[in-house]
Amino acid sequence: MMMLVKLLAFVAFTSMPALSSEPSEKDAPPNLSLRKEAFKIIEKLRSPNKFDNKYYLDLMNHQGLFTSDQDLYTDKRTKDIVTNFAVNQSLFFEKFVAAMLKMGQLNVLTGTKGEIRANCSVRNKGSKSFLTSAVEGFLEM
Repeated sequence: MMMLVKLLAFVAFTSMPALSSEPSEKDAPPNLSLRKEAFKIIEKLRSPNKFDNKYYLDLMNHQGLFTSDQDLYTDKRTKDIVTNFAVNQSLFFEKFVAAMLKMGQLNVLTGTKGEIRANCSVRNKGSKSFLTSAVEGFLEM
């Protein structure tokens, strides 16, 4: 990982405009072959065309794409889940399959039978729907 950081720093430095006023240095084109190599290394670290647990490994390495992603690792309620999925790809696959099967059994409401919620956990105000959200049901207990 440190090698990658050094390589990226080098590539960034070599593609910066020269500080010298010498025409030969100032006008020299950036070394694009180094930039290509850096992107090849980054591509090896990421796996955009492969279904795996790399997302969770990235979170453990503090490389979450969005803050909300990274929060999964920094929040004590979900950190163990992220860690388990990161270190055990088979567990991640097993849980993913179970979740997909569970989602496949949901009865999706279409047309006028359902609603698009402004807030996912609460029915829209004035909604005629007989559906009760999980959050509302929990609060009433």
